[in-house]
Amino acid sequence: MGEMRTIKCQKCDYSKRFLLGAGIMGGNLEIAKKNFSYQIQKEIEEWISEHGCRKSSCVNKPGRCMECRALEVFYELTVKGTDDQENRYVSSCKRCGGKYELIDLEDITCPVCEGNVTVEVTGHWD
Repeated sequence: MGEMRTIKCQKCDYSKRFLLGAGIMGGNLEIAKKNFSYQIQKEIEEWISEHGCRKSSCVNKPGRCMECRALEVFYELTVKGTDDQENRYVSSCKRCGGKYELIDLEDITCPVCEGNVTVEVTGHWD
């Protein structure tokens, strides 16, 4: 079960909700692949054709795009092959295609005004 966290700026009206962790479908490879670009989906399929797939796990993580600086959830898919090799795939920014850096929501400032933000657990999701 995943956790919902909401950040709110204490200075301006900015707020954003993050669905973090893994839900029920996080272990379903076919559903998890849909979170990735066509290019990465092809890479996943090629890797699995070579190594097989014993299990997979997709986790939602909080990130900041290193290009456009957007705060978003990104997806990290781990695939373990039948030969015990493991590979990880990370989704790219939906806005610009850039790479994400993992962030700690407790240690960020507002992306709009650089004010302090509060972080609240606002629920759970599957």
